[in-house]
This record gives sequence, structure tokens and C-alpha cells, in this order.
Amino acid sequence: MSLAFQALAIFALALPGIILKNTYRNGFFWDRPRQDVQITEEVAYSLVLACCLHAVFVPIVSRFFWPIDLQAVVALLLGQFGKDSQLLGRAIASVTAHPDRVFAYFVSLYAVSGALGYGAHGIVRALHLDRHTRFLRFDHRWHYLLRGEIAEFPESDVEVPETFDAISIACIADTAAGTFLYVGVLDAFYFNKAGDLDLLVLSGAFRRLVDPLREQTVDQQPEYYFIDADYLYLKYDELRNVSIRYAILPSDEEQVA
Repeated sequence: MSLAFQALAIFALALPGIILKNTYRNGFFWDRPRQDVQITEEVAYSLVLACCLHAVFVPIVSRFFWPIDLQAVVALLLGQFGKDSQLLGRAIASVTAHPDRVFAYFVSLYAVSGALGYGAHGIVRALHLDRHTRFLRFDHRWHYLLRGEIAEFPESDVEVPETFDAISIACIADTAAGTFLYVGVLDAFYFNKAGDLDLLVLSGAFRRLVDPLREQTVDQQPEYYFIDADYLYLKYDELRNVSIRYAILPSDEEQVA
């Protein structure tokens, strides 16, 4: 039995753990960064999860659908078929006799793994368990920060209203024309291929020139200029700093008053 077949078989058996781990970790974070995880750690977690899934799935299939020859599976994975390859014919027959069953087993297990991952992710997010328990927190710091969820962390001292209308972003950037302060409402943010924050997208943006000497000598508020554009894209690596404010807009009655 070739090593290529054994590697393919091991990958097929480990894939449910990979699916479960990734669907739970990424879930419904459409703005998620690329996860930088050690390959050894990724494989170890996936194999443990896959073994747990198979341990539950195999007895169910064997009892309610069709028997599974575990001895043949182990022989195929190890490539050891006993004296004079006594188990080789049995192992091959177990795979080739009912290919539809093999296909149905893996496809159904992959589907169940994905459903479990998304389901667990949805429950944790819906009940805000990740915000209240560090152990359940996802590796998505920018989402928690730029969506205002960081205020629900037990270790956070920031008070943010339960509902707010907009997230105001103020940042300083160095340009060829000087250093400017940009202020606007956060519309979206994107990551680069390395998984780092790449772009901040602002709407209704204003800017003003930052001149500390002039601001100290002139007794007047700096003048802001409206940027006549639907969206303003700012490269994060070109910014000195970013400040965030969670704002509640006045209601129509308050504006009239």
C-alpha cells in the first residue's frame, strides 16, 4: 500500500476535526483576519477533535445503518496486513465493496462537523459568552474593538451604551501636504493577506491640519474641512494612532428642541 494512499486516508479521517475547528473559530466573522497558528498546534487540535467525532459517529452508523470494519481501517492506515498480507484482501474489500457507503459516511460526517462548528459559534455569539468569558473569546481583537464589544469584557473599565448609533474614528496621518487629523464614521475595515488590519473606511469624513505651534498661539478652534466623497479609505500602516468613540445621535425631537 503506497504512502500516498495512507496520507490521503489520514487526511480524510482528520478533515472533520479541521472543519469543526475552523467553522467554530471563524463562524460568522465575515471581517475576520487570517489566523496565524502553528501547523503542529493546528494538526494536534484537529486530530483530537476528529477522533472524538469518529468515536461518536462510528457506533451510530454501525448500529442504525451498516457495520464498519474498524480492523480493516486500522490495517489500511498502518500499512500492516499481518503475515503474508492476510488482511490486505479484507481491507481492500471493505473499501471497494460499498463505495457509496464510504462516500456517504464521510460526506455526512463533514456536514455534521460544519453544522456543529457553526452552531457552537452561533450560540457563543448569541449569548455573548465570548465577551464575558476569556476562555471562549475568539482571536479577533479588531472586531471586538471596532464593533464596541470590548466594553463588555469583565476586565474593561470603559462604559459603552448597550446600543449606539455610530462609531466615530479619529486618526492622525502624515501626508506630503503635512500632518492631518481625520475624523469620520467607521463604515468598514479590511485585513491584508498577512492578517493585519489594512484599511479603515470612513464616511462623512472631515480633516484638519495638525500644527501644534499655531494651536498654542492662536486662541481659536482649528478649522475642519469636509471631504466631499462618499467614502475615505485610510491605510492603517500609514496612521500614527487611532481613537474610537461610540456615539449616540440625537433623536429628531432633540434636534428640533
